[in-house]
Amino acid sequence: MAMSKQEYKKDCMILSTLEELVPKEHLVRKLENCIDFKIIEELVKELYTC
Repeated sequence: MAMSKQEYKKDCMILSTLEELVPKEHLVRKLENCIDFKIIEELVKELYTC
């Protein structure tokens, strides 16, 4: 049975890097340089453990 275009689109994956998706001057890049993610990782680690 052939897939319709709609069904096919749902099954596709787009592989991209952050570099490709976020413009060079985007606020997210500036924040990344200012935030200490190690502190955040400590605060939320219990939420992500099995």
